Amino acid sequence: NFEHVLVAAPVVADLLAACRELTILATSRKPLHIRAEHQFPVGPLTLPDLDKVLRPAELVEVPAVELFVRRAQAANREFSLSTENARTIAEITVRLDGLPLAIELAATRANVLSPVALLAHLERRLPLLTRGFQDLPERQQALRATLDWSHDLLTTAEQTLFRRLAVFTGGCTLDGAAAVSGASSQPDSPQPDFRSPNGPLLPDLLAGLVDTSLLRPLPGDGGELRYGMLETVREYGLEHLAAADEEATVRRWHLAWCLDLAKRAEPELTGGDQQHWFACLQTEHDNLRAALAWAV
Repeated sequence: NFEHVLVAAPVVADLLAACRELTILATSRKPLHIRAEHQFPVGPLTLPDLDKVLRPAELVEVPAVELFVRRAQAANREFSLSTENARTIAEITVRLDGLPLAIELAATRANVLSPVALLAHLERRLPLLTRGFQDLPERQQALRATLDWSHDLLTTAEQTLFRRLAVFTGGCTLDGAAAVSGASSQPDSPQPDFRSPNGPLLPDLLAGLVDTSLLRPLPGDGGELRYGMLETVREYGLEHLAAADEEATVRRWHLAWCLDLAKRAEPELTGGDQQHWFACLQTEHDNLRAALAWAV
């Protein structure tokens, strides 16, 4: 939890410079941003492949499933992974994005909910994923509290961008992020303007969100970098967007961006560059559907 004392990062750099054989291992929600630092991101647990036949003997070897089963058996001695519930348990871990805390909190419900009922309740994750272990810090006893912990590390401008990016389904490019950043020419557009000369630069804000793991860089078509959120994090972001009373405005911006993309793509679908544009539309398929659904 070095994020508590990030102002001490220069002290770490001084120690490393003074003691040539010293190695420091620091865990943190944010990087220290010193020259000697080598980052080792800790990602979610490996998930099962839902497109394959899910046999219990193989499924229990998948880290996300193994954790769920172990914690569910601790809550309910009668619980077991079987041919009948294997698919449902695999879907539960995928719905939870492989996040260890989310899986542990969901598994504690095994004493009152069947796997089928648990999966149904996870249509909205955050209200269910509470009642953690009392021997853990309070921030680790509910998934929302853990997300609050990371969210509170952000600046006000980063928090604003974070909740606005939650409208994207399947991630977005830098251009897409700019479209919902608030840098609209409309007179009623909310502030801050993330592209104004006097405001924070959009790439800097994106870097801040990536640093706290609320946003993830994703490979994109043609090497263009995309940014995306785990669905659990995105649900949290949408809650903040609604609470800020910005959802309708940001959804309109998202719709306008999708419409512009469609207009630019249409004349290219029969030309020599059609392969690129079909791939682009395929990448943005979920965004186009989400925008259309909101428009309807």
